[in-house]
Amino acid sequence: MWKQAVRPCLPLLSFRYNWSAYTVLSSKKRWVKSFATDVSVKEDPFWSAPLKKVLEKHPETQYAYPDSTTVIECARGLMRDDLSSILVFENFQEKLRWMGIVSERDIVRKVAAQGLPVEKTPLKKAYTSRDRVETITFDKTVQDVVDILVSKDVQNIAVLYQKKHGDVFREDCYGVLTSRDLATFFLSIPESDRSFFDQQTVKEVLESKGLDRSGDNTVYQIHQSVTVDEGIQKMDDHKVGTLLVTQSESDRHTIVGLLTERNYIRKCMLQGKSSREMLASDIMIRDLPCIHLSTKVSQLLTIFGSMGERSLPVVYQESSIDDMTKVHPDQVVFVSVKEVLSHCLMVRSSTLSS
Repeated sequence: MWKQAVRPCLPLLSFRYNWSAYTVLSSKKRWVKSFATDVSVKEDPFWSAPLKKVLEKHPETQYAYPDSTTVIECARGLMRDDLSSILVFENFQEKLRWMGIVSERDIVRKVAAQGLPVEKTPLKKAYTSRDRVETITFDKTVQDVVDILVSKDVQNIAVLYQKKHGDVFREDCYGVLTSRDLATFFLSIPESDRSFFDQQTVKEVLESKGLDRSGDNTVYQIHQSVTVDEGIQKMDDHKVGTLLVTQSESDRHTIVGLLTERNYIRKCMLQGKSSREMLASDIMIRDLPCIHLSTKVSQLLTIFGSMGERSLPVVYQESSIDDMTKVHPDQVVFVSVKEVLSHCLMVRSSTLSS
């Protein structure tokens, strides 16, 4: 019953669908902001893009769920619409009110790692409450989003917009934006407009990250014969969302894949498999791209956007190896979308101020 009641309100709760729905309700008139083709440094098509343009690049619907929805049903929605986070709301005095967000990380850490049954656990026990969620208004740009992601060290940002209630304007939640969404948006930028990112390399990103800082670059790994449950526990213990999967050959460890929160949810939880019986090798990401120090940032962001991942291993030693299975685990370090954009934002700010 709740689906029939909520569905008319979904456009107001969905950042991916809301703008289109809003224009349909407004006599089907769509307002589209045009951008000059000759973009200056300050009017970069990526950094200066308004959030409404970023959100329009995601035509699929992002559903919001009541806090009574089970975790397994929410997980199905995340996979169906290829999302990593979703809005959670409650029906308060016959009015829908957003309470927070639930992400793949919330599902893994607050439910799976704690041994709670996903078929019976409601979202009210898994979501991150709104008072702990960073927010941004609908009229801001990609640069503003990156600034918050980096300065606040968060993965998700709630997008707010003003909605008129009688004679009063009130801020409602439009949806959730993540670093993964920005990598996906980057794919829509014409190659001719990516010159800024072509000038940056992975080596510069890692130097900006600081490989010499103790504790910042630990690469957590597990053997492919380890159970998925052990992998989940390790993720929870070290507060990471990705583990390097290795195998042993003649007393030498080599890289064979990645175990991620998304792998667990899609290939284990939603398949009805037991994490205590399945092995890391059963659900890991195989055929990893070989990312080198010389790889351009534009290429790296394209890989992130295409794979839908937030963090990937990079070979940080000078090497011509193009097969990750031939790389020793000690030769790699993880780099995330957020770290890449953080470096680029620093370079951009320096360029604008000079």
